[in-house]
Amino acid sequence: GFGAPGIPFVLGSQDPGVLNDLRDNGYLSTSQSLTMPFQQARLENLGVRANIEPFQDFRIQLDFKKTTTANYQKIITQDSSSVRTGSYSVTYFTLPTAFSDGNSDVSTIFQRFEQNREVIMQRLMTANPNYDGEIRRYNLNSQDVLIPAFMAAYAGQDVNQVKLNPFPKIPLPNWRVDYNGLPKLFGSLGETFQQFALSHAYTSTYSVNNFTSSIQYGITGVGLDQNITNYPFASIPEDSVLVPQYVIQQVTITERFAPLIGINIRTKGRLSGRISYDTERSLALNLSNAQVTELTSKGVTVNFGFTKSKFTLPFRVKGETITLKNDLTFNFAMSLKDTKTIQRKIDEENTVTNGNLNFQFRPTVDYRVNERLNVQLYFARTVNDPRVTNSYKRTTTEFGTQVRFNLAQ
Repeated sequence: GFGAPGIPFVLGSQDPGVLNDLRDNGYLSTSQSLTMPFQQARLENLGVRANIEPFQDFRIQLDFKKTTTANYQKIITQDSSSVRTGSYSVTYFTLPTAFSDGNSDVSTIFQRFEQNREVIMQRLMTANPNYDGEIRRYNLNSQDVLIPAFMAAYAGQDVNQVKLNPFPKIPLPNWRVDYNGLPKLFGSLGETFQQFALSHAYTSTYSVNNFTSSIQYGITGVGLDQNITNYPFASIPEDSVLVPQYVIQQVTITERFAPLIGINIRTKGRLSGRISYDTERSLALNLSNAQVTELTSKGVTVNFGFTKSKFTLPFRVKGETITLKNDLTFNFAMSLKDTKTIQRKIDEENTVTNGNLNFQFRPTVDYRVNERLNVQLYFARTVNDPRVTNSYKRTTTEFGTQVRFNLAQ
């Protein structure tokens, strides 16, 4: 009937009390031999996008995102076996430190993270009513100390004002900016270019990759009806050690400018091109060892191409000058990308664990003989120079001709 398990359940209710209703009405077995847990899953996606055009040809796109996944399980014959796991991510803002130093030897941001721990610990001991002052119930590498210290350092926030919650409630804006009005603004550009566009994009995301409710903390407040952003203070079990409600293994901040600056052009002479400079920074705080893994990437990409009609070959065939009847297309692609991974440890030396300098160069020439036949000449060279001593420099060169014949009608 409609009461098994009920209209609220059918409509998506995540009230953990439905378990008691199912058990009390005899829909679930209460045998002590039952080991299969009652399970619930929940996914929440919040996305807000705003498109702004303050004046013609100038467009701004703002994005706010938040994603929460959660899984709850409980063996119905045991009152102490409730477990909630999940992940959490939200758009963030780390621009104040985006261009700060990040060399392999010294990082002022990481040093700030180390110093922030003492301030955060003092704030927690003052704010947490479970702290009685007799025993130092936090240490500098406690989970609830490390995460706010990390967020304050790499987001460029005041350590005395940063929230102590490892689950930020409000998503902050990411954006993309495009401007295509230069040919109209400058008449000389309009005489040469059909398009001269500038672009810029910024994304930053803070993520809790995995969290699990602590059995020591207790089974209350871990149901899916409880908002994960309402993060309580650590409690005191029998051994007088403060325990957080959720155990977190790792938090990450991923920041990307794609591109930091990009230029797209197309001339009236059938020349097109794109130049972009991209940067990326990925920061992972491992709570088990209080280390920060920092991956940085910077790259320049250049693409140019033009189409030439009635192209005259620069050499003679049987003494005659040959002029091609169809269009000849030339494309040039080049990229240079520098990546580096640094393991930063508290009170220890920083170590470069991975990275390389990658260079790619690929020009091609395409000629369409007719509707079915296409001929391409290509050359490609890739150079990969590692930053670590356990890898070797690699160079790859390719060149040749490709002939494509289309059998389709």
